[in-house]
Amino acid sequence: MNTRIQEAEMKSTEYLIIGNGGSGVNAAKKISEIDQNADITIVSSDSNIMYYRPKLIHFLAGENSAESLVMFKADWYEKRGIKNILGRTVISIDPAGHNVTLDDGNNLSYDRLLLAVGAYSFKPPIKGSDNDGVFTLRTLEDAEKILERINGKSSAVVIGGGLLGLETGHALIKQGLSVHVIEFFPRLLPRQMDEAGAGVLQASLEKKGFTFHLGKVTETIEPVENDELRVVMKDSTVCQGGAVVISAGIRCNLELAANAGIKVDKGILVDSRMKTSAEDVYAAGDCVQFDQALYGIWPACLDHAGIAGSNMAGKEVDYTGTVLSTQLKIAGIDLVSTGEIDADNKLESKIHIGEDTYRKEVYRDNVLVGFILFGDISDARNLKSRLGKK
Repeated sequence: MNTRIQEAEMKSTEYLIIGNGGSGVNAAKKISEIDQNADITIVSSDSNIMYYRPKLIHFLAGENSAESLVMFKADWYEKRGIKNILGRTVISIDPAGHNVTLDDGNNLSYDRLLLAVGAYSFKPPIKGSDNDGVFTLRTLEDAEKILERINGKSSAVVIGGGLLGLETGHALIKQGLSVHVIEFFPRLLPRQMDEAGAGVLQASLEKKGFTFHLGKVTETIEPVENDELRVVMKDSTVCQGGAVVISAGIRCNLELAANAGIKVDKGILVDSRMKTSAEDVYAAGDCVQFDQALYGIWPACLDHAGIAGSNMAGKEVDYTGTVLSTQLKIAGIDLVSTGEIDADNKLESKIHIGEDTYRKEVYRDNVLVGFILFGDISDARNLKSRLGKK
C-alpha cells in the first residue's frame, strides 16, 4: 500500500470544541466513546475546569465548596485523550480554512468543530445597573464576587422572579440576609406557572422570608450611605440592600459565529444533526436555536451534546427537541413544571388546589401536553411518561 495512503488512514480526526460547559464536555465524551482514535481539544475562556453549573446556587448558599462542583477530574480527561486549553478565548473562526485563532495569536486546526459557547446573563437597561454591588449569576466567579460583597451585609435585592431569581434569593436568605424580589410580571415564574399555581407558590416562599414586589418596573439603582444600594421602581416604591442581583434571563453568545458567516437568529441555527450552516461546524447547548426554539436548560444541553458528538464522530443521529421541564431547587419547596402550562387557560385542564399544594394537568385533544406539580411531586415521573400519548 502507498505510504501516503497509509498515513492518511492512520491520521486521527481533529475535533475542536469551543466551550467547556455541559454541552462541550459531554460532546467530547460522546466523541471519545465512538471514535477511539479521536484527537479532541477543548478551548475555554474560563480558567476553571468544567463544573456543574446548576449547583452554583448551593455554592452561593454556603452548602457546597467550589471543588465539589467539578464534575470530571483531570485524570478523566487524560484517560479519554481530551486536551483542555483553559483561560484562552477564540477570537475568530475560518470555516473555509478549518482553523480558529486564539487571543494569544495561536491558530488551531480542526476537521470538525463544535461551538458550545453558551449564553450570557442579560442586563435590562436599568439606570445604575453598572454600579459596584450589582451582579448577575452565571459563573463560579460571579458567585464568588457576590459572596465577597454580602459579607457583613444584612439584606439584598433580586431583580427577576423567575427560577434563577428565586433560587438566588433563597441562597441569600440561607446566608442570613433578608431578600426583596422585584418581578415585572404580576406573578412569579411567569414561564413555568399559571396564576393560581403562582399564588400558592408565593405564599409558601413568603413563609421562608421572601418579600415580593410583583408587577413592578425597576427604574434606577443608586448607591447610598453605608455601602448600600437603593432600588427605585417606576411607581416610586423603594427597597434597599447591600447587593443587587439581576436575574433577567440569558442571551445566546452569537458574535463568534456571526463574524464567521455562520447563520444565526436569536441563537446559532442548527439542523436535526446539530450542524450549522458552515461545513464541519456544529453547535450545542445554550447558544443553539433549533426549529425556532431556544432551550437554556441543562437537560437540553446534554441532549445536544449527545447528538452533536455522535454526528461529529460519524454516527448519524437526529434531534427532535427536548421537552421543557424545570424544577425549582429550594429546600422544602417541591415544584416541577413540564411542557405546556396553559397560563391563559385555553386548553382543557384538570386542577386541584390544596393549602400548600397545586396540581394542574393540561390536555389537547385528550392528550396530556403539560403539567404543574407543587408541594407533592411524587407523580412527576408517571406524568412525564404519559406526555404526548393517547
